[in-house]
Amino acid sequence: LALVCMLYVSTSVGRAQMLGSGEVAVYLKANNDDSVAAVGEMKAEMDKLMHSVGGTLHWKDPHKDTGANQQELVVLELRGVCDAPHASPGGPRLRNQTSLASSAVSDGQILPFSWVDCAALSRFIGRSVADLPAPQRDFAYGRALARLAAHEFYHVLSRRSEHTQTGIAKAQLDRKSTRLNS
Repeated sequence: LALVCMLYVSTSVGRAQMLGSGEVAVYLKANNDDSVAAVGEMKAEMDKLMHSVGGTLHWKDPHKDTGANQQELVVLELRGVCDAPHASPGGPRLRNQTSLASSAVSDGQILPFSWVDCAALSRFIGRSVADLPAPQRDFAYGRALARLAAHEFYHVLSRRSEHTQTGIAKAQLDRKSTRLNS
């Protein structure tokens, strides 16, 4: 299954320029209510994506781990409850301007603080995954989380705010570019 296929890693950004030493410490801030399976799938997919551009992620717990030896550092916050919807979510569909993820910017500089809005993601893909068996639902949701986080990592690690027409640096996701079979 491939959910949110819009974000295959683009190698247009040089490995050295994007990753420095290639070692990236990721401090993950998540809720206790988050799906362990979906977050595990997200981490596994992020590891694959970063490995494909020559990077290695070191997942850290902000409550336990102190001091990162890696040259690069990213703080990733999963906002809301990150759990694949078990039923089609009610409420209004997302507007095109709704941001699913973002990174902090100060005085034009991209800071290493990124977040994913899990409630918005659930509304965006909920109808597509709600009827899947639990393992496939967690896989698809975790993969979607990873693709959103990878887009933000592109900005943070490359220190670029520009977007491309395709790949991980694509500016927007539309429903036409999402699919379960790819």
